[in-house]
Amino acid sequence: MRRYIALTTAAACMSFSIPAAAETYSAAASWVETHGITVNKLRNYAEYVSEDTDGNIEFEVFSGGSLAPAASMASALRDEVAMYGHITSAYMPADLPLDNVLNDLVFIADDPMAAAFASTEVKLNSDALQQEYADYNLVFGTGYSMTTYYLICNTPISSVEDLEGKRIRTGSSSQIKWAEHVNAISVSVPATEIYTGLERGTIGCSTGDASFLTSSFQLQDVAKHTTLVSLGTHNSGVSFSTAISGKPGHQKSAVSCSIIWPARKQSFRSTGRAKPKLPWRKPSPMASN
Repeated sequence: MRRYIALTTAAACMSFSIPAAAETYSAAASWVETHGITVNKLRNYAEYVSEDTDGNIEFEVFSGGSLAPAASMASALRDEVAMYGHITSAYMPADLPLDNVLNDLVFIADDPMAAAFASTEVKLNSDALQQEYADYNLVFGTGYSMTTYYLICNTPISSVEDLEGKRIRTGSSSQIKWAEHVNAISVSVPATEIYTGLERGTIGCSTGDASFLTSSFQLQDVAKHTTLVSLGTHNSGVSFSTAISGKPGHQKSAVSCSIIWPARKQSFRSTGRAKPKLPWRKPSPMASN
C-alpha cells in the first residue's frame, strides 16, 4: 500500500516522543445526538483521542447539523467551519463524485465489516480519490459502513406488486435505480425528515438498517412493517480539514486515532462482541507531524 496506515484493532494511536501544544477543535455531526454515527464516530472518538493524547487533542462535538448539514459537510471542512466531520457523499455527489461511486456499489456488499475495510483501503490508496479530497482541503480518516439496509414501511410489503407507485425514500443513486426498476417512486428526503414523512404519509417507505427503527430515527413509532429484502450496505467516512495540521503532531495523531477507534467499533457492530471500554492503554505522548 502506497499510503499505508495499519488497520489493526490491537494497536492504539500512533505515538512519538515529540509533544505538541494542546488544542480544542470543532467536530460536526449532521445527525441527532442519539444516532449511532454521532455517538460512535464523533463523541466516543473524541473521548478516545483525548485519553490517548493525554488531553492534547480535544474535539467539541456539535450534533444535529448545528454546524453543517450532511449536504454541506465537505464545504464546512474546507472552509474550516469544522475540523472533523462525518461525510456521506451520497448527499453531495457533485462535490465528491468519485467517493460517491462507492455508494453506488452497495448492492454487492452484505458484510458491513468487509465493506468498511474495503472502502477505507480504496480511499487511502486511490490517487484520484486522494486528489478529490485534497481539492476540498480534506484529509481522509477512515471508512464506515452501516449494516444491511431493508425496506421500512407504514404498510405491509409482501410482493413486487406492492411496491408499484410506492414513494420510497432512498439513500443512493443505485437505490434510486432499484426503485425505478420495481416501478416505485424514489423520493429525496433528508434523513431527519423520514419520521415526519412516514407519519404524514408523504412517503410510504424508507430504506434503512435496524438502527433507523430505534436510536437513529425512532421509525418504529410510525413504520410497523419491515421487509427483509437486502438493499446492500451504506458506506461513508470521516475526514479532517487540512487546517488541523497547523499544530505539530495533531493531524497524524487525530487521523490515526480515527482509524483505530472505528475499527474497534465496526468489529463490535458486526459481531456483537462486548463493547470495548476506554482507555485500552495508558495515554501516549503526542505524535509528530
